[in-house]
Amino acid sequence: MIFVTLGTQDKEFPRLLRQIEKEIKNGNIQEEVIVQRGYTKYSSKYMKMLDLVSTEEFKKLVKDCDLLITHGGVGSILEGIKQNKKIIAVPRKKEYKEHTNNHQLQILKEFASLSYIIAIEDVKDLSKALEQSKTFKPKPFKSNTKHFIDSLEDYIKETNHTSYLNKYISKIEKGQIGILEILINVFLFLVFYQSQNLFLSILLAYLSTFVIEKIFHLLANIKPPKKYYLWKCIYLSFDLLFTYLLITFLPVSNLFSKMLCNLLLFILSYFISKK
Repeated sequence: MIFVTLGTQDKEFPRLLRQIEKEIKNGNIQEEVIVQRGYTKYSSKYMKMLDLVSTEEFKKLVKDCDLLITHGGVGSILEGIKQNKKIIAVPRKKEYKEHTNNHQLQILKEFASLSYIIAIEDVKDLSKALEQSKTFKPKPFKSNTKHFIDSLEDYIKETNHTSYLNKYISKIEKGQIGILEILINVFLFLVFYQSQNLFLSILLAYLSTFVIEKIFHLLANIKPPKKYYLWKCIYLSFDLLFTYLLITFLPVSNLFSKMLCNLLLFILSYFISKK
């Protein structure tokens, strides 16, 4: 089985899929082809299409494949290297609006120079790469490769080669947008507090913030952790309890108590997420 992955980049990369389909029609590819297409809108009766898959499913697909064909994403390549897979990598290019720049070319050259992958600069060279893959023996993954991997990951971070959508998704997944949630929650609380009592306003603001958060999750194809809903109920209980205690025992306004409560919940959430 050949596994093709285009990663989670929010820009499309149909050039690679069109070329793979040509190779199937030409008979150069006869194995089953499974594609993780991400945000690329492409359909084919010759390939099985998946959108975004979980980390566990992704690792299993890499494990089960005989050949991994990927874009120049570091994460996809590293997973293939760790599993000692034959990898053909094709870079996304700025001129085709597949990425914000051509940094994937540099990344693939580095990996190829160390004999980890077969790198091609143009999709038209895929047939040659397929032929080369029949005898290609990738360099085995070793612990001393860690320095090279760390250097590449640092390069990606320092040069900021990440789409804005994926930066946002990453922040959501790492729980780093708690401040934004606090602001939304407090704003909605102020809206409802004009016409409702204190605790009903807290409840309505919390539920509205939850709905907004779920909409972003759906748009970004993020799957919350298993205990996501349980923790949301716990946080709501704490929100009501903390606000009540602050109003009762501190000589401050209801609004200030609410904001302080949200800050306490954010700190609590931060420490829980670290465990």
